[in-house]
Amino acid sequence: MVLASPEIGGLPAPIIGLMAYGGMAAALSTAAYLLLVISSAASHDIYYRMISKEQASNAKQMLVARIAMGVAVVIAVIGGLNPPGFVAQVVALAFGIAASTLLPVLILGVFWKKANAKGAVTGMLAGLIFSVSYMIYTLEIFGTAANDHVFGISPRASV
Repeated sequence: MVLASPEIGGLPAPIIGLMAYGGMAAALSTAAYLLLVISSAASHDIYYRMISKEQASNAKQMLVARIAMGVAVVIAVIGGLNPPGFVAQVVALAFGIAASTLLPVLILGVFWKKANAKGAVTGMLAGLIFSVSYMIYTLEIFGTAANDHVFGISPRASV
């Protein structure tokens, strides 16, 4: 709807093209940033710090980064060809998982002086497991009725 607004408003074709270009540039820059984060996290945080115990060369780290980026691209293409649902629903599920995983840790880290790393990881895992299991429980394939939710809370976006 947003990209159709210039055409609906009767703007000239070059302005419509600039608007479409801006939208595509924003989408591609976001995708490139996410691929860069995935590849650097896989090569430095996982491979370099955990697996190779700081014995890896730069060439091996680059190879791991490229493989991680390739795997991420393949997963994104599969997700694009077989979309799991309406985009707003998928985004709402992602934000719900992020909120249930990170929000309690952030609040306790600010207001509780005895918060530590083990408690934070445990809280994050508990939030992740609870929210994902609740989302799976409320899928229609398990026979859950439309209004059969805990405390009336639906895990889906109401758009």
